[in-house]
Amino acid sequence: MLEFTLEYRRLINVITEDRSTELRKFEMSNEEWEIAGQLYDILRIFNNATLYFSRSMPSLPMIIPAMNIINEHLTDHSLDEQYLPCIRITIGLTKKTLNCYYNEMNQLNVYRITIVLYPSHKLAYFKNAGWKQE
Repeated sequence: MLEFTLEYRRLINVITEDRSTELRKFEMSNEEWEIAGQLYDILRIFNNATLYFSRSMPSLPMIIPAMNIINEHLTDHSLDEQYLPCIRITIGLTKKTLNCYYNEMNQLNVYRITIVLYPSHKLAYFKNAGWKQE
């Protein structure tokens, strides 16, 4: 939806700036368009993860690596000064939520076991990710 809105920004502006319709109240300011564009950049990774795990054969061993990719993405963007403060604050809150999920997963060994048993990961995943040996 956000992608569509950004793609058709010019047309949406033409429609909402017409004073003869009641759509004027939906006209977006330049700052609102900037927020929409920045949100799209941030949210795209969640859409990609959703599509990946919605396929016919989702894989439990891929959850931690996917969460790590999302975490790196959020960390990089939270430090990027090009994003508005409201976006960076939202990213920080999102990382806090992601950390809650990490903590829940740490209570269950099943995630680590599935990664170790997964042929392309094994123990190398944890070594490459910088996890401490337990």
